[in-house]
Amino acid sequence: MLLSGEIDAAIGAGPVDSPDVQPLFSEPDAADAAWHQKTGIYPISHMVVVKNARLEANPGLEQELFEVFKTAKSHYIEGLHSGDHPSQADRALLKMAEVVGDDPIPYGFESSRKTLETFVRFNVEQGVIPEKVDPEELFPASTLTLA
Repeated sequence: MLLSGEIDAAIGAGPVDSPDVQPLFSEPDAADAAWHQKTGIYPISHMVVVKNARLEANPGLEQELFEVFKTAKSHYIEGLHSGDHPSQADRALLKMAEVVGDDPIPYGFESSRKTLETFVRFNVEQGVIPEKVDPEELFPASTLTLA
């Protein structure tokens, strides 16, 4: 889409083999690292949403789901660090690990707190939501300390 001119810019387009597509910033990896070091914000890429009614009908479901995803992530991270995953996405995560530490996929509320607080603040400032919401209110209390 970048090459055809259908879009003028993209986030996370990955490598494009054309001189017509260039990063917006010189040295984008260094800019990413500097921004993370300055703000402590790490973009959230996925989130699991479960209706309150489903949680109320199935006590402990939130903890079970958390553990299932945590286990899957643990296996993936082990393989990532062992070099078993040579894909482009895996190499990008290993680059991110150089910036944020051994775990390039932070998991749990506390690791996302600063990002969530910033997201809420930006949404209030831009008029997307009418007032500030405490991120803790968006998650079952039993999940706030899971990591």
